[in-house]
Amino acid sequence: MASIPDLQAQGYAIIPMLTNELLKAMPDEWFTNNDDYVDVFYTLFENKDYQEYKGASSNATITLSPLEINPRLN
Repeated sequence: MASIPDLQAQGYAIIPMLTNELLKAMPDEWFTNNDDYVDVFYTLFENKDYQEYKGASSNATITLSPLEINPRLN
């Protein structure tokens, strides 16, 4: 910090140093692009409403309702 004579600039110089230390402290796994498992929803039936439907592992709950998408007219 002594190499930076401007006191205001000294305050900003600490930000990249702190950021680099924080990034070094984080586990490497946090920076990998792995699939995150939440839950699995097996058989879902067409034209059926699902309210507060729990997944196989009860880690997630969903609410679904049928949606009809009209085809494009050419």
